Amino acid sequence: KIIEKRKALSEYYDQLLNWKILFKPNSIQDIKYNFAYFPVLFQSENQLIKVTQALNKLEIFPRRYFYPSLNTLPFVNGGTCPVSENISPRVLSLPLYYDLSKRNIKLISSIINENLD
Repeated sequence: KIIEKRKALSEYYDQLLNWKILFKPNSIQDIKYNFAYFPVLFQSENQLIKVTQALNKLEIFPRRYFYPSLNTLPFVNGGTCPVSENISPRVLSLPLYYDLSKRNIKLISSIINENLD
């Protein structure tokens, strides 16, 4: 029941967000996804910051969940990871939880779409 509700909420985001400017990570075929997160990829970090600030003004707090790229952490002796380093500053995980209302998804999506350059 919980996964089905989160799936429906994810599909509502899909309907409302501007996918001509935003990007969504591809999912692996034949996988049973649990809809734990709703990550979106912006064209630039500046765009992500602008959207985040607009959402924060209304006490909506998305998370930069995949930031920074793990290979850049001081205690990791990793090499370069160009794809991760490129994407991590531009990924934002939008609010997604069982009791999230469609009204709030509509508000969140509207704020995002209005603040895309």
